Amino acid sequence: MILYHGSNMAIDGIDLNRCRPYKDFGRGFYLTDIREQAQRMAARTARMFSGNPSLTLKKRSRAN
Repeated sequence: MILYHGSNMAIDGIDLNRCRPYKDFGRGFYLTDIREQAQRMAARTARMFSGNPSLTLKKRSRAN
């Protein structure tokens, strides 16, 4: 399974201290299995906070 994170910068590792605390489900690193959704979020985040739209991919086996 491939999961995507859309952002305004490249993400090398997950640091929850950099996550905003008042998101829909609280502080966290949000992922989706829908590439287009992550691309839209990356574009939106880049417009709001400057930077360049960037996708981070995380590959997981279905057993995990």
